[in-house]
Amino acid sequence: PVDTTAYPWTTGGGGAVVVARLMAQKRVHLAIETIAFLASCGHDLPLTIVGDGPERTALERLVDRLGITPFVQFVGAVPHTEIAGYLAHADVMIFPAEGEGFGLAAAEALMAGVPVVACWDGGGVLDIVPQAGGGRLTLPSPEAMSDAILDLLHDPDHRALTRLVGESWRARLAPDHVAEVCEGWYREALGA
Repeated sequence: PVDTTAYPWTTGGGGAVVVARLMAQKRVHLAIETIAFLASCGHDLPLTIVGDGPERTALERLVDRLGITPFVQFVGAVPHTEIAGYLAHADVMIFPAEGEGFGLAAAEALMAGVPVVACWDGGGVLDIVPQAGGGRLTLPSPEAMSDAILDLLHDPDHRALTRLVGESWRARLAPDHVAEVCEGWYREALGA
């Protein structure tokens, strides 16, 4: 269950966001390389990276090497209650993880009205991120992810469509609804 009462709908304007543990499986380097590719094409999109982990130093070096330090901010680990604040101003979430389980960060982004760009090899997140409207699924490459981001952000209906997807996830993951589903499983298991 996810209590979304503290999740405002995004107003945008803050650029891209990644919310992840900084480890190899999350492939945050792809998000950084995507921002660098966009910058090389004249599209300045800031990136906020929320999370920490063993890859942070290497990722910071990658940002320096690519010359995009002005566009990338490492926030570090934050309490879960503060994530909604970062989503409240995001234009897009980049979710480059490979073989993800459920992909709660992507669901939370959608529940805040933030569209999500994820990769085809993302695992369980493919069940969350739509292929059009409020999201895009793409190959795990900076060029393909850049195209998906630009396609998404230039779609005049993306905010409204993302909000519809977000409202659906808010209803599905609402604590009362999840409790009702679990109670149904117990009743079924007990043969009641």
